[in-house]
Amino acid sequence: MKISLQNCYIFLKNIDNQDDQKKTTAIKVVPSIYSLVMKEIPNATRITNTEENRFFKKTVNAKIPVNNTDVNATITIFDVKDATYVNVTVDSNEICSGINCLEKIHLAFSSFASSDDYIMVISYDAISEYYCNKIFPKLNRLERDFRRLLLNTYTINFGRNYFDDIDVALQEKAKSIIKATGGNKKKEKERLQKFFYSFEFSDIKTLLFTPRWKESDEKQKQEFLTAHPDLSLLSDSELRDCFTEFSNKSEWDRYFSSRINGFDPQEVLELIRKYRNDIAHCKFFYRDDYEKCYNAIEQFDSAIISAIEITEEKDFLDKNSVALRDALAVFVSLIEPFTTTFEDSLFKSAKAIISEFEKIKRNILPDLPKGLTD
Repeated sequence: MKISLQNCYIFLKNIDNQDDQKKTTAIKVVPSIYSLVMKEIPNATRITNTEENRFFKKTVNAKIPVNNTDVNATITIFDVKDATYVNVTVDSNEICSGINCLEKIHLAFSSFASSDDYIMVISYDAISEYYCNKIFPKLNRLERDFRRLLLNTYTINFGRNYFDDIDVALQEKAKSIIKATGGNKKKEKERLQKFFYSFEFSDIKTLLFTPRWKESDEKQKQEFLTAHPDLSLLSDSELRDCFTEFSNKSEWDRYFSSRINGFDPQEVLELIRKYRNDIAHCKFFYRDDYEKCYNAIEQFDSAIISAIEITEEKDFLDKNSVALRDALAVFVSLIEPFTTTFEDSLFKSAKAIISEFEKIKRNILPDLPKGLTD
């Protein structure tokens, strides 16, 4: 099955460059786009055009070698006043071969467009379309892993009302997007189900990686100050530890940075954010961009998956241990008043049994040999 791909260009004459030439005595002949195409594209042959507009439209066929296979390309050139429109159509059995062919032609066009005689404008970019479509599933997976990590982290630490611990501005934004209706219970249910799904990538970035001061931090700080009213009694190392402990932290710093070594999210995250913005708005995105973005996503998603595993394999167990210990503490506190009475009763019963046995030994079995009675 043949796959057809197309790149479209507009070549505008560089007026600034022509004005500079007029100031000189030498006259430079600017080659036409058609002549440049014929020069730069190997094995290019023109197709005879019998149409009425044959003087303004030229069609060129070329076989472009890609991985030891020739890929057919058709280049159509329209001359319209001071602009030249060029459509490149590639037919291939495989999309990868077709894209490689377009990349080779694009490189050739870029080389003669850099001469300053023309300004090359890309009007349709199948190369970027291909790489955007190829990288999108990986971005999709990364964002879904983000949400999974956030939901695991917040629900295990703060329960069903996890969104109360989130920045107020993000809470209000989420509520305005969700627009939950009905009674309080229905609204709460809808918020629980849709809260993190109302966030954009930038919101997730803010929530997970932007430092902030929380009420729980303030509470811990006040407890520490109450326990240490005279800070001058602390050593320098203790003061430094306090400064580190009681400072703005991101959620990543609070829960994962000390448990996932050798990973600094900020630089990688910024690279992904930039590329994601280009992809979302259908901007230029080429092979080199794809490879950089792919590597950044793989590195980041690997860290996110590690954090998820830590949460599910360790934090879940720790929380269950704490819950079980708390439950046992409640049980012990309930039976403690009866413990002393039970122990006294058991001791008195055992003492009475021993006393009765001694009576039987003395009164009923007086004639047994001493060895047997012992």
